[in-house]
Amino acid sequence: MSFFEILIKFVVIWTLSVLFSIIASVRLILFYITHCASMPWNTKDRILMLPPACLTYPEYGSHKYVTIDKIRLHYVESGDKSKPLMVFVHGQFDFWYSFRSQITEFNKDYWVIAMDLRGFNLSDKPSATSSYKIEHLIDDLKVFIQRLNRKNCILVCHDWGAFIGWDFVAQNNDMVLKYVMLSMPARRIYYNLSLTIWDQLKRSWYFFVSKMPYLPEKLLSTADYDVFFEMRNRKFSENFNEDDLELYKYVFSKKYASTAAINHYRANSSFVSKKEERHDDGSKGMFILGQRDPYISHAAIIMMANKYQKLRVEVIPDANHFVHQDASNATNKLIRDFLGPASNYEVETVLV
Repeated sequence: MSFFEILIKFVVIWTLSVLFSIIASVRLILFYITHCASMPWNTKDRILMLPPACLTYPEYGSHKYVTIDKIRLHYVESGDKSKPLMVFVHGQFDFWYSFRSQITEFNKDYWVIAMDLRGFNLSDKPSATSSYKIEHLIDDLKVFIQRLNRKNCILVCHDWGAFIGWDFVAQNNDMVLKYVMLSMPARRIYYNLSLTIWDQLKRSWYFFVSKMPYLPEKLLSTADYDVFFEMRNRKFSENFNEDDLELYKYVFSKKYASTAAINHYRANSSFVSKKEERHDDGSKGMFILGQRDPYISHAAIIMMANKYQKLRVEVIPDANHFVHQDASNATNKLIRDFLGPASNYEVETVLV
């Protein structure tokens, strides 16, 4: 990409960021005015609250930590260590708990690990925005798998985790037996869609707004973090109930939690990606999208199919962006069908 092209992209992105931020600010002010009686700018004080019990349910596994490049990462481990490794990587404004339905489904056949990315939940939260650049996140995942003493794994990623996962697969294909990406196309395709197709552009407004200081944090905390209910299309279900909502509020109302999460966007909002080191034809992968996903345009399906000719692509009817929670049974069935028997995968350790 030439200097002129980079300059044009820089101007376009900042123009969109300012415009979307103005729209978001006006809507926020109007919301405060129309709901002033309930004081939506106030949030519940959760500093002295005990962690919700569901965080330590034994059926989800044991909680452990690993330190990578002086950053301590938290993860949950379940299943038999002698079995093939399956690693779950969560999305934005999320953490390991997002994969609770997959942990209990696959821990019978796999050694299951659900990690907290740096900046989320119990993992360390570096203060520098640059600490969240995607190259650091890819390195975290690579070293994390090696620290588990495995040469490879089955990788299942959602949303921001898939944003990282697509690049990880391209750069470290030999470390992935098979992969499943949920609700997020490859980074280059997402960038391209967001700048060229109106349907995706309007769905990506939050990514542009994230470049701004303070405003994203205020949008997240308004009405006591009710945004976590809105993300699920303002609907409770057996897979996301009032206790789960309170859990997310508890996790993201902690000091610096919101800023650390948003810094993942801020560090990667240039909409410029380096050329992939290798081309992946998708033969090892599956891409799953919810039919009612409000954040990803269905145009992504066509672009992904064109780029990854051997990729399996599935759309789950009536499911939202959080397909693995909103339609956990359907998601688990697709994953199990795609992977086949766990006995198909040879366990290879780093250390003999």
